[in-house]
Amino acid sequence: MGKVDFKATEGWFYRWKKRENICFQKMHGEQGDADFTGAHFWLENEWPSLISEFSPSDVFNADETGLYFRALPEHTYILQNDKAKGTKSCKERITILCCASMTGEKKKLLVVGKSKQPRCFKGVKVLPVDYTANKNAWMTQEIFSQWLIKWDNELDRKIVLLIDNCTAHNVSLNLKNIKLVFLPANTTSLIQPCDQGIIRTLKAYYRLKMRKRVITLIDEMFECESTSTLKANDLSKKINILEALHFVTLCEAWNNISDVTIRNCFRHGGFVKTEEEEEEEDDHSKDLADKTYEDWMDIDRDLQTSEEYSEDQICQSIINEITNNNDEENDESNEEVDVVVKPPSNKEVLEALDVIRRAVHHRGAVPISSDNRDSTVFNGVKTAYQQKLVRLKTRLNHKDTFFTKFDVFQLVVRGPLGNFTN
Repeated sequence: MGKVDFKATEGWFYRWKKRENICFQKMHGEQGDADFTGAHFWLENEWPSLISEFSPSDVFNADETGLYFRALPEHTYILQNDKAKGTKSCKERITILCCASMTGEKKKLLVVGKSKQPRCFKGVKVLPVDYTANKNAWMTQEIFSQWLIKWDNELDRKIVLLIDNCTAHNVSLNLKNIKLVFLPANTTSLIQPCDQGIIRTLKAYYRLKMRKRVITLIDEMFECESTSTLKANDLSKKINILEALHFVTLCEAWNNISDVTIRNCFRHGGFVKTEEEEEEEDDHSKDLADKTYEDWMDIDRDLQTSEEYSEDQICQSIINEITNNNDEENDESNEEVDVVVKPPSNKEVLEALDVIRRAVHHRGAVPISSDNRDSTVFNGVKTAYQQKLVRLKTRLNHKDTFFTKFDVFQLVVRGPLGNFTN
């Protein structure tokens, strides 16, 4: 421009940014430090020998992610003259270890919480995930080792497990069926399949289910004409860790991630080059603005999942673990006020089945569409209900039958619902 002392006004700078499509954003993730050369070298030289030794169904990737399991979107719509009164964001967290194969096989989730025995676990015999706990809800070498040993004993074939080189993964084990392969340093954001969309899809499904749960609670308050002034953030705090574990697995999250999504994530990482990308469903919530949705998805994106230990810290952590073991068993978040739920009685189970019967008779078949998963679930429940209701009622009406919570889970979830969801 020929001007050495040019100084832009705020208006000029604003119009220039708008004209050049430039925006101001917070930096996320690790790609700024990523080693593109190292990633390319590994894919071209190391990966071909691995895939020649193992079939795609025997190639797995595992990675941890932190999850704020009570967090809601921080934006909302209000009248222009009103003030948006913010509340403290719920930062109760868990760490989830995801593991999937190139062909879409998903391993049962491992979840690390802060409390070994939350109150909501009282009387619960079966959890939908493998659960453990420590003070910080972080992955440790001990937890990772136990997970590997258990999986190794369950396997009846040889597999390779691709993992990053964080401290918690640096274990020395004599495994019979699992070959550990560490991805090069500073390349996981570029080539690790879990970081290419598997974890993000898991969180998207979880948060949509959790948000739907809060909206349902609000609707119930209106239907009952309740005088309660509880807001969405207050209701989200009522979601206990047991509900969160079910949301993240059985309902809308891990079980809903399709084989196509997982295969595409391996393709994005450079593990598959010949085939074209497969079409997959959009996980975006249609009634949320793009900015709100992205901020919500990224709220725990960089949450720490493990700690870099020195030798002295490792020794001290072992001492603390032994000393505080009994205290941690009953330790809980100050925010968590769970009500212990008693196992359903025979009468309650019969009443629940009667509600399903009336729904089937009055609603009939519900048209299935891609945007209405509830209709798919209802039709599945209807079919299963009609097949098994007689047998369930026969057993429940038997005088000598004692129906436990575990029986209900087996017959209702793994029975009628299980036939549909699996």
